[in-house]
Amino acid sequence: MKTLVLQPLIPTSLWLAMALAAGGLLTWYAWSSRRRLSRGRWIAATLLMGITVALPLGLLLNPTWLEQLPPPEGKPRLVVLIDASASMQTRDQPHDRSRFDEAAAIATALDRQLGERFDVALRTFSGASGQVQPVDAGQLTSTEPTGHSTDLALAITSSLDPDRPQGEALLLLSDGIDNAGEESRVLEAAQKAKAIAAPIYTRTLGGQAAVRDLAIEAEVPQDVAFVGQKVPIRARLTAQGFAGAIAKVSLVADGKTIDEREVRLSGEAAHEVQFQTQHERSGVFRYELQADPLPGEATTVNNSSAYVLRVLDEPIRILLLEGKPYWDAKFLTRTLLSDPAVELTSVVRLAEGRFLQRQFQRPAADSATVPAAEPAKPPKGTVEAKTASFARPSTADKPTSLATEVRATEGGATTADSTGPSATRAEQWSIVHDGGHWLADPKALAAYQVIVLGRDAEAFLTDEALAQLRRWVSRDAGSLVCFRGPPEAQLSQRLAQMMPVRWTPSHAARFHLKLTADGESMHWLGDRSGNLQGGSSNADGRAAHPSSDPLAGMPALASTEQPSAALPQAIVWATGQFGGGTADTPVVTALPYGTGRVVVVEGAGMWHWAFLPPAQQQNSQIYAALWGSLTRWLATNTGLLPSQSWLLRTDKTEFTSGESAAGVLLVRESALGKTAPGVELVSDRLPKPKTVSAVASGDEPGAFRVSFGRLEPGRYTARVVGAPAGDPAAIAAFEVRPDVREVLQLDADSALMKRLAEESGGAALVSASPEEVSRHLEQYLAASHPEQVRTTTAWDRWWVLAAMLGTWGTTWIVRRSSGLV
Repeated sequence: MKTLVLQPLIPTSLWLAMALAAGGLLTWYAWSSRRRLSRGRWIAATLLMGITVALPLGLLLNPTWLEQLPPPEGKPRLVVLIDASASMQTRDQPHDRSRFDEAAAIATALDRQLGERFDVALRTFSGASGQVQPVDAGQLTSTEPTGHSTDLALAITSSLDPDRPQGEALLLLSDGIDNAGEESRVLEAAQKAKAIAAPIYTRTLGGQAAVRDLAIEAEVPQDVAFVGQKVPIRARLTAQGFAGAIAKVSLVADGKTIDEREVRLSGEAAHEVQFQTQHERSGVFRYELQADPLPGEATTVNNSSAYVLRVLDEPIRILLLEGKPYWDAKFLTRTLLSDPAVELTSVVRLAEGRFLQRQFQRPAADSATVPAAEPAKPPKGTVEAKTASFARPSTADKPTSLATEVRATEGGATTADSTGPSATRAEQWSIVHDGGHWLADPKALAAYQVIVLGRDAEAFLTDEALAQLRRWVSRDAGSLVCFRGPPEAQLSQRLAQMMPVRWTPSHAARFHLKLTADGESMHWLGDRSGNLQGGSSNADGRAAHPSSDPLAGMPALASTEQPSAALPQAIVWATGQFGGGTADTPVVTALPYGTGRVVVVEGAGMWHWAFLPPAQQQNSQIYAALWGSLTRWLATNTGLLPSQSWLLRTDKTEFTSGESAAGVLLVRESALGKTAPGVELVSDRLPKPKTVSAVASGDEPGAFRVSFGRLEPGRYTARVVGAPAGDPAAIAAFEVRPDVREVLQLDADSALMKRLAEESGGAALVSASPEEVSRHLEQYLAASHPEQVRTTTAWDRWWVLAAMLGTWGTTWIVRRSSGLV
């Protein structure tokens, strides 16, 4: 049905004025021409003139035909999404019903009462299948909510249909516990729904639920150690609802209990438990941290945690370059050599063009599987080369005169006492006259994992040396440590780009180190037993700390250049307050640089930490612990070691059955074949070993990703195909477990459900009754799907224009023939 309406193009008052003016002119014209024409011609001319004036005036009123269009065929759709995850089994609804039973009752009522007005589609979703599943109302009573996870974002995006002209809305019946990813994913799904005008209405089922559970988790599930190294195994014990109970925690290997701890559970959410292990041979060793179950636990799946230790018989090769003989360099050398895994090359500039090079190698018995590094070949002009035997020192030795130390060393001896461990090292020393060759030779650099630069190191940092140093850090995963601040008085542009901080000259100032949260998480000061890696514990298994801040009582350090704020991508491990100020200044900072890293340690005088007065002997091992832990961390948190041809490691030691197990494989270019390397997966859950091909990752040669896919719960061992049997670098162990998040996370999240509804243009419902849902849907349809009307204006009609032109033409002809034109 069509309706004609007027929609003036100009204000009505203006149109009336124009109409009156046109009528007056037409009247005057008719009166003035009445005697010049015959009566018939006068009437015809006047009538035609009136029509020519009326037509434009009529078009200015914009006559429009309105035609109501029929709505799209079909009913608007209402998708009812019913959460079928395991948390919906919680019985906290009226009449002792479960959350899922309540959702099923709501969905059944909606399907029965709104079916005539809307196309009601019932669907269940959970992490068990990863997709939404259509379901009939009659099937809901026999459906069991057993899904291992809840993915609200996937449920929403899988239900949206952008090609739905009749309109679409979603009703989400859930407890809102989304544990499949970040909350941002859910909100992005809501925004997609809003973009296609599909609002989401939510009804939160459930409230707060008490859970009794005991869980244990290894703080560092995968670790690397060296032969003979004492390694702390730290675990976090989490308890809910067991305050006052005693938990028994065990360290198990190959089915045998190695050590046990008892922990009294308090009101704290987490307790730290610590064990210690040590291996005298290389290999991959799998441990399990087990907490005995307590009565009433929701699940016992998380009562154990896997820990995998890769033990290497690989020396840590360190190059120490110092611009002048300093006490700091002497004590750092002695501290590094107290670690049996370290092979050290120490170079000290004695005078212009005169450098003392000392090389210390591990005893032959300690390096049965990995040959010792060949001493760097000194350039021409080297003199006085000698060899000596060196006993590993004790950092408690009394400091001798530094000048005496240098003179004695130049004479081919050492002043180290024999109070330390009895094992000896092979020492070679020489006097060299070229300071730039240590860093300029790429083959010599490849033998080191860590390079330590002291102050006044300009003699070592030639242009060629800087170019090779940058390449070694960025491409060969090297670790550069700048000891006592900037290595040059005036940093070159190349070197400054690698530094995590910038320096500004200032007056000499003293400061104390204070660990940041990142620094404390490294546990570098956790051990006071002299093992350098942290690991002492109390009787209850928690880490022992002599004081809340062990660094506060250590001697202050001095600096003449104050570091500015660290770069955004840098990690600050410790801060200090210069000159008595209140601002925290970064003093131990690390910066990832390519595949390697650069670490800056500010301040001179740290050697005092290794020579404390009797009143501070309880902190005597802090100096050794700090440097020992730092060097081992730098040596193990890297890519391929100099002797390794490959390295296989998984992303985690524990995967859930719902996620894909994967890892990383690094292969040295010399070991790469024509085809991609393969990885063999072995487990008692597999009928036979499974071989997986590695896939190249990125542009770097030798970097691969290994995907094992979703696996059944169990223990698995992966090995690089073609690698020697027992090579620890070519073996990775991991475990697959059932996902228990739905059993432990039972508190409904009404806040997320409300945000989800608001972001999509919907609303959070109170009861989700058919009346409430119908009211909201009618409002939604009225706002988003108003009556469609087709409008056609007179200007769009061809015959209107033809009539106007015809009338004007006829009027002109009549007036012309009458002699009026």
